[in-house]
Amino acid sequence: MRLPHGLRRAAPDLLLSAALTPLLAWPLLWNRFPLVYWDTSEYLWRWAAMRPGYDRPLFYSLFLAAFRAFPFGIYVAALAQAAIAALLLVALLRSVHPGEPGRARVLASVCALLVAGSPSAFHLVTLMPDASALWIGLAAPVVALAPSALVSGGAAALLAASMTFHSSNLPLALAVSLVSLLGARAAGRALARPSALFLAAFLLQPAALAWNASRAGLPARPRPTGATFFLAARLQECGLLAPAFRSLAAREADPARRARLDGWAASLSSQPASVEGLLWSAESPLNRDFPAWRDAPADYRSARALLEPAVAEGLRSGPGEFLAKGARNVGEMSLGRDLLGGWVPHGPGSGVDRVLSERWGRNHARHRASRQAGSESPPRAFPRFVSLWTWLTPVAVGAGTLASLWAGFLAVRSLLRGRTLPAPLAASLPLGLLLAADLLVCGFLSMAASRYLERVVAAGPLALLLAGLATRRPDRASSADAPVV
Repeated sequence: MRLPHGLRRAAPDLLLSAALTPLLAWPLLWNRFPLVYWDTSEYLWRWAAMRPGYDRPLFYSLFLAAFRAFPFGIYVAALAQAAIAALLLVALLRSVHPGEPGRARVLASVCALLVAGSPSAFHLVTLMPDASALWIGLAAPVVALAPSALVSGGAAALLAASMTFHSSNLPLALAVSLVSLLGARAAGRALARPSALFLAAFLLQPAALAWNASRAGLPARPRPTGATFFLAARLQECGLLAPAFRSLAAREADPARRARLDGWAASLSSQPASVEGLLWSAESPLNRDFPAWRDAPADYRSARALLEPAVAEGLRSGPGEFLAKGARNVGEMSLGRDLLGGWVPHGPGSGVDRVLSERWGRNHARHRASRQAGSESPPRAFPRFVSLWTWLTPVAVGAGTLASLWAGFLAVRSLLRGRTLPAPLAASLPLGLLLAADLLVCGFLSMAASRYLERVVAAGPLALLLAGLATRRPDRASSADAPVV
């Protein structure tokens, strides 16, 4: 039986993607179980019980549920996350070099090695929606550059799905989507379908959150990721928040309010100078006075009203220190700081184990019994300080950061001169945008870098490779180069 012509043409790339998947999924093979994060069990519970959660949309749980019927489907889901990245990786390099399949396959293999040498591989096999962050950086240039409308449409669908998987993906994915649409327009590709997909995804996630809340009979949850709270946490990291409360207390006429502001200043002085010292510590005055600030609208509004004047005072009193600390955060993250914070190995008795035992059924029970038949040995530890990738990660991320900045400089110079942009350089722009945006958001505003650094790590090695491919000077590119962005 002869295969269809399209499938025969795609077979080499599909086989290459299948071969690259285990390379990208090596932490799963090492650990013998998918990696989990602190709140992985929340997604697994929704997957098993098939009920929406209150604070997050169900879409990532639906992705997991698609593998529920498979034997040991939890492994299949983690492998599928790596397989999607491998498919996009090959599609990206084939889009950059459409007439050179051999070169594209070699470069895809090299790129996979770079990704496997950084914590991107860890995110790909973690049962968390953060895995889709790498898909965003890979899918955006495929949407713009893929010669096949089918491949471009599939990448657009994956990019749209990534928007819905995680609330932190939404603003970055939207920005990268706009860049991909500009590239698709320059390449003469139809924009109606990808634009509709991106718009639907952008509207679907907040609608799903509102539906979750109404179904649970609860008011719409205020976002605890408001800028006031994170700016206050960054000021605490700089040591500026406690002095700001003291300054406000010195000018306060009401004795009761002055005493409260002084109490906050004293409590903050005894807390660690870190983001976690304000937001997540049980001893923080924020969690002491407003224990339900993340969930209860009344506590949220009261806490924000108390913090807003202190944030304004802190920014006025020490703008230089705030900017210097943010720049230092960006530099340290660019060199790979806190890349693995938050991962926990799966083990008997963990929250993930309980969820799977209660709701997953026979497959997990059989797997757990087989693991415990010989002994109660703990999960296999990762060689965090002796393995090669530990030393390569700062190099890869730092080089990726510099390569992204250099690619952006070349692109801006070419656009200002009205010159054609080589396809590899055009493909690296969404990755560079993803990297720069996440570095700035994490460094100056957001919470602990370890929670969102996957976008930095994912973009770094790939931007390094793609910028390296654009060795020709952009101003010497011929009119045959694709596309003009």
